[in-house]
Amino acid sequence: MKKTKQGQIQITFHWIYVAIAGAVILLFFVGVVVKQKAVSDEQLSFEVIQIMESIFTAAEVSESTKNTLDISGLANLPFFFSCENGISEFGIQDQSSRVQNDIDPLFSMKTIQAPRLVLWSLPYKLPFKVIDFLFIIPSNMKFIVLGENDFADEFIDTSHDDNILLNIDVTQVNTLSDINPGMSSHIRLVIFDGNTPPNIIPDSLLFTFPDEKVSAVVFRGDNVQYYQKSGASWIADGQSVPLIIVPGERQAAKYAAVFAGDREMYLCGMQKAFTRLKYLSAIYTAKIAEIVEHYSTKTDTICYSEFTSIGRNNIQEVLHYYSIDVNLCNEGIEVLQPQSCVPLMSTAVTLMAMNNDMQNSNCISVY
Repeated sequence: MKKTKQGQIQITFHWIYVAIAGAVILLFFVGVVVKQKAVSDEQLSFEVIQIMESIFTAAEVSESTKNTLDISGLANLPFFFSCENGISEFGIQDQSSRVQNDIDPLFSMKTIQAPRLVLWSLPYKLPFKVIDFLFIIPSNMKFIVLGENDFADEFIDTSHDDNILLNIDVTQVNTLSDINPGMSSHIRLVIFDGNTPPNIIPDSLLFTFPDEKVSAVVFRGDNVQYYQKSGASWIADGQSVPLIIVPGERQAAKYAAVFAGDREMYLCGMQKAFTRLKYLSAIYTAKIAEIVEHYSTKTDTICYSEFTSIGRNNIQEVLHYYSIDVNLCNEGIEVLQPQSCVPLMSTAVTLMAMNNDMQNSNCISVY
């Protein structure tokens, strides 16, 4: 009896040992599989992001064009876009692989999960071309236009395309109660003529969409104000931002305001443009010096005086003050004080007028 009980105890411990050892081995292999899957997912996300970066770059340099990017195979993955201190970043949420860019201004929503993207490139001019803006627009996003002016009409007209794959979902309404979101997953209100979002969110948006999926941009003169849905009301996103534009050109800065996720992303993208503008103004200053030297040896005193006349009535002096305004704008926008860029707009208009005068006088123009 004693030996039998002892044998039974030994067998019991033997099977306990086998069970523990088997569980450890099983957990080891499960860990290896999970780790390998994580490594594979990370590698895949890295490759996807690298490919998308190349596509974005190619789309941006294709001036004034729209392209479509089919990402239906990745429709279950949310992409994030952010921009801070002049450096933008995008990647797949919950994955460490991401791409940073401190040169190209990209304007998009902060989170995108869609079967297709529209990539739209427009040149930003102030008054000469500064850089191309790239707008990244998800196919399942709807833009609701309220109010009328020239830019509202232009925005609606340019958003529609004969190619359905390049069409941006834009609808104009008389009141917000007329909104029909349809199958859209994100709503951006684009409001003109100084209207403001009403205190009450319409039912079509209140119960169907989470707060982060409903936002608004309100254009008032040469300023834009961002709003975000918060429960049953609208919350202003910081102070209004001045739109630094010149007349007579496709106003890319306004389009950027429409497609930027929020105030911070808009300012960050514009910061990249103004940083580039600082270097361009130095290049044009050097060009003017060469033009002045060229005309100093010629008998054409009219063109020479256009560059060297006393006071601020010559293009050389105007560009000098333009460069000062560009530097002030850069310093201000780095500390999120965009109002410092307002003087740059009027100086750019003066520079454009004087450059046109140079062309009309058959003189060498600055740009």
